[in-house]
Amino acid sequence: MSSTTKTFDIRDAAVTVHRAARYFPAGTVFLVVVNPGGLNRDAIVLRTKDPEYFFVGYHNGSLDIVAEEFGIAEVRTVSSYEAVENPLFGPLWLSPVAAALTTPRDQQPAQFQSVGTHSGGIPHTWAARRRRQLHKELVGEIDQIDSYGNATTNIRYAMMEQAGIHLRQSVQVRLSRSDKQIRPWSSKLMEWLRGTKWW
Repeated sequence: MSSTTKTFDIRDAAVTVHRAARYFPAGTVFLVVVNPGGLNRDAIVLRTKDPEYFFVGYHNGSLDIVAEEFGIAEVRTVSSYEAVENPLFGPLWLSPVAAALTTPRDQQPAQFQSVGTHSGGIPHTWAARRRRQLHKELVGEIDQIDSYGNATTNIRYAMMEQAGIHLRQSVQVRLSRSDKQIRPWSSKLMEWLRGTKWW
């Protein structure tokens, strides 16, 4: 899907997977491997509700946004693998799990059940973290800034509609980090944005 995700950057991976996944048909299996903590996190398979996708990866936050956006049907902890000590082998031992799910659609539910034990869910909340509505003001975070300077936030369109904000309507944007506030259109704005760690 992408080889440009920042090394060991869980949030960047979560945003990339979410932005790309919605263009794939139901039943698609995604293998998501970004694991800065080595093998100290459980491997899981997330089955989403709508559309029904299968995400194979680590229980480290990389699947949080797709879980929130597509809904959680079920999460299973992977147990059908041989443990390895070297974290570099993560893609290798998770690949058979993902491959086993690439069966005909009518066989996927049974194959999903055989992956491992039922898990409690996805405890992280990267997607909704510090995202809220205050009257007609929306507060959120910048998820990604691409090489052209376009910023993607964690504020979803449904929130904008609830706040009475519609397409082609002018809005005022205020950027800040902690107690610092940056004036829009400042000559230092892009330099500051690109050099800022937002989480």
